[in-house]
Amino acid sequence: MSATTPPTPSLEQLRELAKALERFLWHDESSSFPVPRAQEAHRLPGFLRVADAVRPLRDLQETSGWPAWLKDFIPQVIKTFDVLAYSWGWGELLKPEGARAAYIARRQERFRESYLIPIQEAARLCRRNFSSIDCPSVVEELCETVPPIDFDLMPRLNPNDRLDPLWNAVYRKRGALMLGESYPSISGAGGDDEQFAPDRILGETLKFAHRKLAQLVAKAEPDWPTPPPTEPTPLRRDPGLPPYRPEDQPWHGPLPRVTEVASQDLLSLADQIDVVLFTATDIELHAALRYLEPLTRRKAILKGFAEQETYYLGRLGACHGAVTKCRMGSVGSGSAGLATEHAIRVWRPRAIIMSGIAFGKDAAKQRIADVLVASEVIPYEPQRVGEAQTVRRGTPVPASTTLLNRFDNAPHWSFARPDRSPCGKFVGPLLSGEKLIDAPAFKASLFDAYPAAIGGEMEGAGLAAAAHRHGVPWIMAKAICDWADGAKHDGHQPLAAAAAVSLVHHVLSQADVLHGLDKRLR
Repeated sequence: MSATTPPTPSLEQLRELAKALERFLWHDESSSFPVPRAQEAHRLPGFLRVADAVRPLRDLQETSGWPAWLKDFIPQVIKTFDVLAYSWGWGELLKPEGARAAYIARRQERFRESYLIPIQEAARLCRRNFSSIDCPSVVEELCETVPPIDFDLMPRLNPNDRLDPLWNAVYRKRGALMLGESYPSISGAGGDDEQFAPDRILGETLKFAHRKLAQLVAKAEPDWPTPPPTEPTPLRRDPGLPPYRPEDQPWHGPLPRVTEVASQDLLSLADQIDVVLFTATDIELHAALRYLEPLTRRKAILKGFAEQETYYLGRLGACHGAVTKCRMGSVGSGSAGLATEHAIRVWRPRAIIMSGIAFGKDAAKQRIADVLVASEVIPYEPQRVGEAQTVRRGTPVPASTTLLNRFDNAPHWSFARPDRSPCGKFVGPLLSGEKLIDAPAFKASLFDAYPAAIGGEMEGAGLAAAAHRHGVPWIMAKAICDWADGAKHDGHQPLAAAAAVSLVHHVLSQADVLHGLDKRLR
């Protein structure tokens, strides 16, 4: 009976750890401050990269497969990094990606409820009650009541959200207090340097570890055993769908030529725009742009800026359209709700359409890249949560009857998946909420509550509410890219985005397809 060879770390794993530590530890070559990027508000990505590089080595540290020169060294590096993480209160971020994503989401929600909303309310009251709100005493008092902020874990805010003088003053004051309390040599605040010795010692230890690791790896490279080549593990695919590369597919062509124009020239074309097409990710935007053609007597797609939004103008089928990308989700700065309000005000379109990606309901009845056309959007977030039961209070928003008729009557539309099988089309209610779902139990609870729903996504509730409020016809067509079943990956997102916009383009290519939908008056 042969002995099992113990697992050993690969040279690539050690190189990745060295690279991660280098990015984490220094601003540039001349930096001598030993605390790992602590003075930066964006140290989180560097921390997470180190955590990801450490994780596979952590699993190996109890084995006997380490070379002698690494057996004691790597466990000490891991222990130092763990101590640093817990001293910052970031122990939860050492967990796998799903667990730490949930932790960051909880921290961001706590930030919104305990910091963002109180400050905005205070600013509103000050505007109403004071002629000048640049009041130091008010700022001091608010800083005492506002809980500490972790600038790394808080959501990235639009700078326009902080233009209010009171908000800006409190934000800066709290930031100065944090830096003064934690890192006095940077902020210029006073304090006993010995109080901050732990961060400094840990930082110096990691710097030494990085240098030594880089030297050891360089010395070991010539003699390191080369592992046998292995085939990359294919992504979990739809049953029957062969492995494929998006760039090899006929729908994945080059992006069109784009010409930037001045804002006033862009807005002067508002009377010509029939449709605004919304996307929420780069993949969705690129899929839409591949179907966009230059306007009449133009040689390229027009790109321009209208206030805080970016638009691409061209012909989408037989219609003149504006394509734009909002942020993921229905609420928050730059989200679908606010972006739709802006587009309606600027372009006064005859119709609002959103295309993109969604999760499917049932892999036994649906397939990857099947297009889900929303007859209505059901916001599942509004709830009354009691001890005994949870009552869902989301009110469905119906899609435009005219647009739904056009999308429902498209028998000649076809779009081939990589195995050349045709994509299907499903019409029905779509769930919409702020959660990026990848949990079978939660998904099952949603479809138990809304059995008629055919899938779900994240932006429709905001878009539908804004369009419905202003009386603008809307519809949404999103294709299935995954099943939200705990095995989510982005491998099918380009395929799904292309299938969805293919249906939109097919419908809008019909002559007089928007008959009965009038352009809004100014």
